[in-house]
Amino acid sequence: MSKKKPSQKHDTKKVALKRKETNIKKDGDLQIRYHKRANHPTVTLREIERVLEYLTITHAEFSDKKRKTKNKPFYKNPDPRDPKPAYYEKRVRRNKINMFNKPKPWKLDQRDIENITKMLEEKKINKKSK
Repeated sequence: MSKKKPSQKHDTKKVALKRKETNIKKDGDLQIRYHKRANHPTVTLREIERVLEYLTITHAEFSDKKRKTKNKPFYKNPDPRDPKPAYYEKRVRRNKINMFNKPKPWKLDQRDIENITKMLEEKKINKKSK
């Protein structure tokens, strides 16, 4: 048997990979994890091939310095020890799963979960219409 060259071996493995999508939601709850580099808590939405989609949680009412993009407020701060109001950015971000710590035991209010899912559904509709 002849050995395949590395370039030929690589070419033979051109198989269309389907996106492996795993929902992180458990019993309607979204997980909250700390992002290691940003040092901010995040609401993790789902995992796709070891990549997490998430929303950043912050205390800032606006997500940019020019005060153009307003963050959405939580009804109740997910961190039970923090009395300050919390907000989440509307922008869905993606990063590798190893950039996050283990999930926190914090809970989101049911109204916040509904608002986040509604916002995500609206974004999907807007993407399809463009």
